[in-house]
Amino acid sequence: DLADTSYVYANYLTRVLQATRRNDSTWVDVKEVKSLKDPKAHVSNLSFTKDGKTVYFSKCIGYNCSIYKADFDPQFADFSNITKLPAPINMAQTSNTTPQIACTSQGNYLFFASNRKGTKGGYDIWYSEIDSTGMFTTVQNCGKNINTLGDEVTPFYDSRDSLLYYSSEWHTSLGGFDIFSSKGNLKHGRWSNSVNIGQPINSSYNDLYYNYSRDSLRAYW
Repeated sequence: DLADTSYVYANYLTRVLQATRRNDSTWVDVKEVKSLKDPKAHVSNLSFTKDGKTVYFSKCIGYNCSIYKADFDPQFADFSNITKLPAPINMAQTSNTTPQIACTSQGNYLFFASNRKGTKGGYDIWYSEIDSTGMFTTVQNCGKNINTLGDEVTPFYDSRDSLLYYSSEWHTSLGGFDIFSSKGNLKHGRWSNSVNIGQPINSSYNDLYYNYSRDSLRAYW
């Protein structure tokens, strides 16, 4: 029955897999990334730095999430030196998830969703600049033009036009989570009023994890 089914699926854990894309754009050799496997946690939300040598991701035990980073070896397609990020990114008794690295002309930034103190609702979008030593500066809340009394999650910053894309369940939507955008100045922490990016991407379902391909020809969500 439904109760039994819910019980079974509640015991699954999210894993990271990898595949090889062929010249005809099909994918082969799908397999689990064992170096990122955690027997107790959901592992997901990978975001690579511009040089492809470092990846940020989240681990969640239940609804309690933390952000980690690891070194990536492209030759062997494997990860090493897995490290949990310190404060001010991961704070005690808070959940921090859906990290995204933004490489901009103003510097490198880590965007993420968190329910830490200072959040306006459930989860808010926050960001922190990464200095030249790899350390994180003061974490900033994206403010009232983005964050609401509901949940804002899955940030993606497009450095080409300074637009932050994210999903919200509170702003006026077509149903559930919709994807919104806001133009911002990272140095001064100012953001424009959020705009629903509309159909055909947004729908009556939950629309999350907006991103685009490196050649900018495809959007994914």
